[in-house]
Amino acid sequence: AVPDAAGVASLQEALRAKEAALAKAREASEELAAARQGFESERRRLEGNLRAREAAAEKLHSQTGSLESEALLWKERYQEQLAETRRQKDAGDAEAKKAEQASKAVSETLAEVAA
Repeated sequence: AVPDAAGVASLQEALRAKEAALAKAREASEELAAARQGFESERRRLEGNLRAREAAAEKLHSQTGSLESEALLWKERYQEQLAETRRQKDAGDAEAKKAEQASKAVSETLAEVAA
């Protein structure tokens, strides 16, 4: 059974349609592969950015902790200096009071001597 010319033409047309569909599928597959490759590149870039940002955040967190410790240290030093200044002022006030009392005693003694 040899197919007639119309049957051969119909088979050839079907074959051309299948070849065209296969070419379209190949093209779509290549586009998909290129898109997937672009997506992977973008994903790697974003992951790199995320790692860099996480590292920067960790560094800032570490620096913040360090700064907080330093601020506490300076606050303690300030309070110590303030307490020392108060002690010196109190000691100075006591000395001034003693000097005033001594001056008054001398004045009273001089007044008694003069009288």
